[in-house]
Amino acid sequence: MATQSLRPPLRPEKPGTLGQKIRLHANHFVVDKLPEDDIHHYDVSIKPDRTPRKLNKGIVNALLMSGDQRLGNQKPVYDGAANMYCRRPFPFDKEKTVFEITVQEPGSTVEKRFQVTLKWAARVSMSVLKTFLANTGRQERQQQAMLSMDDVQSSIQALDVILRYGPASRYVAVGRSFFSPPSSHILDLGGGMAVWRGFHMSMRPSMWGMHLNVDVSITAFYKGLPIIDFLKEVVKDRNLRCQVESGRWQDRDRLIFKRELKGLKIEVRHSGNKRTHRVIDLSPQSAENILFAITVGEEQKQMSVVDYLDMQYNLKLQYPHLPCLQVGVKEKRTFFPMELCTVASGQRVTKKLPDKANAEMIRGTAQPAPERKRTIAEKFHEAELNSSEALREFGISVSDRMLNVEGRVLHAPKMQHTGAPIAPRNGAWDARGRKLHKSASLATWVLLNFDDRVYPKSLQNFFKMLAECGQEDGFRLNPVPAKFNERPVKRDDIEGLLYSWHEMSVQAKSPIEMVFLVLPGRTTIYGEFKRICDTKMGIPSQCLQGKNVNRPNPQICHNILLKMNAKLGGVNFIIEPSFKHAYFTKPIIVMGADVTHPGIGNSSSPSVAAVVGSLDAYPMLYAAQVSVQKHRQEVIADLKSMTRACLLEFYKKTNHQPLRILFYRDGVSEGQFQTCLNEEMRSIREACTSLAVDYKPGITFITVQKRHHTRFFCADRESEQGKARNIPAGTVVDTGVVHPTDNDFFLNSHFGIQGTSRPSHYYVLWDDNKFSQDELHGITYQLCHTYVRCTRSVSIPAPAYYAHLVAFRARNHIEGFEPTDSDSGSIASGGRRGPPAARASDLKRAITIKDSFIRSMYFA
Repeated sequence: MATQSLRPPLRPEKPGTLGQKIRLHANHFVVDKLPEDDIHHYDVSIKPDRTPRKLNKGIVNALLMSGDQRLGNQKPVYDGAANMYCRRPFPFDKEKTVFEITVQEPGSTVEKRFQVTLKWAARVSMSVLKTFLANTGRQERQQQAMLSMDDVQSSIQALDVILRYGPASRYVAVGRSFFSPPSSHILDLGGGMAVWRGFHMSMRPSMWGMHLNVDVSITAFYKGLPIIDFLKEVVKDRNLRCQVESGRWQDRDRLIFKRELKGLKIEVRHSGNKRTHRVIDLSPQSAENILFAITVGEEQKQMSVVDYLDMQYNLKLQYPHLPCLQVGVKEKRTFFPMELCTVASGQRVTKKLPDKANAEMIRGTAQPAPERKRTIAEKFHEAELNSSEALREFGISVSDRMLNVEGRVLHAPKMQHTGAPIAPRNGAWDARGRKLHKSASLATWVLLNFDDRVYPKSLQNFFKMLAECGQEDGFRLNPVPAKFNERPVKRDDIEGLLYSWHEMSVQAKSPIEMVFLVLPGRTTIYGEFKRICDTKMGIPSQCLQGKNVNRPNPQICHNILLKMNAKLGGVNFIIEPSFKHAYFTKPIIVMGADVTHPGIGNSSSPSVAAVVGSLDAYPMLYAAQVSVQKHRQEVIADLKSMTRACLLEFYKKTNHQPLRILFYRDGVSEGQFQTCLNEEMRSIREACTSLAVDYKPGITFITVQKRHHTRFFCADRESEQGKARNIPAGTVVDTGVVHPTDNDFFLNSHFGIQGTSRPSHYYVLWDDNKFSQDELHGITYQLCHTYVRCTRSVSIPAPAYYAHLVAFRARNHIEGFEPTDSDSGSIASGGRRGPPAARASDLKRAITIKDSFIRSMYFA
């Protein structure tokens, strides 16, 4: 098994049948006509290399327009990197051929000579792709599965480049999306950023042929502001007190400005030509104090930036006391005064957006489903694909109508608190007047208040309401804390204070059962607090937002009680036994796994892997395992030991070995499916046989994807749900838009309140248990109702959600262990210091929770 490449199971011949049928439109457009003949693939290399795609395309276009007879009468497409596709081979056939071409670089009057090398790479087979797409009987589908997936993928890649060639010349391309500057209704995000709207476009193989997936895309771009105005927006956005033009900046201000400017592309025009540069640093000295050597006549002298600009360009700087932007290579010492620089237009924001900006972008761009559908249709027609010269050259055409597909709306399971079962409606159920299924209690607790806007009277009122709501839910809460901080506490004093309180409570024979922390918002204190409670003391903790404490309401209190009850070992609700799937009547462990990676701009911090495993037959209780691994490694390195630990915890809790393992893996992209299947399935198998040589439970391994662009829209008005007019909760699609051979399906398990619902995409990579389609869909949908934090179905199964929470909690532990710079004021991952590799053992210790916590849902 260590050397064999595993293959995902074939899709069952018959789709699922359970549920009420519903007519849908999918944002997929059928490719009506594919190229008749094979396509010729050429490798392209350009020297000098490391040129941007935009310049590469200009170079190749100039070459094609040059009339060089060696190119023949071809109309190739080029992706701006290393790939060119032609309908016929070039006259020079398979020989490597070098061309010389002179072009004018963008923003410059200077011409530069480039060397372009074309070399025949492969013949891209269209017949292989057509065989792969043939949706016939099972024998033919087995033949499909035996095709070389590399050949199939090469064909799809060629089609993708051809389809994108036209739009790529008219829009700003970002990944698989295209954007253009907003002409009206500009959504300003602050900090010198604004939202650009565009569209995503990609080729997708399906059981009904090749599809073009078109969707709405949004992202943040920098506004083309003068640098000083840009920094003014940063000052306003960060609530800084400095005046940019004064130059009298605090060290913290300078550090923030440096972070915002580093990596930014700027334009300068003072020489008469527009030139673009990338900022590498902010000078420690002002323009009038930066000196460099210059030769004047036969004399070499030291001259300041200010004097040089005056001498060379007759420029008088208005702000000579401000620092300069350093660009290019550090050693060359190239500086430009800020007032001469402008943020280059068409530049996407690649750093992590501040929480406020991200929330504003989501809120300001959310579209009800019918509106999004209209926008997609408009973007498709705007792209003018069928009039594209590239599509005509290769003989491709695309339908201009969205695909009609049939879905099914699954019946939601009834939920059990106490009393009669409750039937969910629109993805939620009303638990008012019902007590928790198995309630915990809280007698001894302590409180840390870090919000100076929350006063003792507000705290007293909040916990009084919390206790009253707890009484309604069957949760007994003492409303008076055993200890609380009467004066402000420094971040570094949290651990000492909690330990002193803990010792006092033990001596009083009334140990602390929970610690509450009141915060003014997101701060670095959160990570330190969770690290202490989870890894040092082993005491459940609950954070509260100061604004909620000052303005308590019963709904917030009930939601907090759900989290508290789960952390203290209670069970909030279960699926009513008669509705629970039959597979749960025998020992089965449900597991979830996820890997979280460091933020953008962090090149050294480790990735964190998390695995959870169920502990009961409901399943509602889970144990968590977590580990650190190499930076941005997606495959879970320690999955064998983590799975083994989950199996042991299941046995300790139930006194049974699981007969089946149902494993939901979050966060894996399609390009990683095969690697993930080969390596992680082997790890799970080895974990089982490490417990007993003959222990081989059936394993079903399913990936869960949220980052995709397939959307569904109701074809009939009466089927639409809610104000956003989305598809109903429980809508499943396993025909039409799914893979030609492999077993995948889409399930929209939640009720879309805002914007257009995004269904989750499930891909069955392995299935020893031979689940039917209805069984897979039903079990998955039921598990979406078992998330303890709310009385509604969520968008992915609870174990996958929990793995995500555990991984991010471990990230908090690392942040507490390795605090962010004090200026950040948040736990955003961009700009975080990366712990060196030599401290791997320290990091492992930092994320290791207390033994007493292993079987608790501390992450709820």
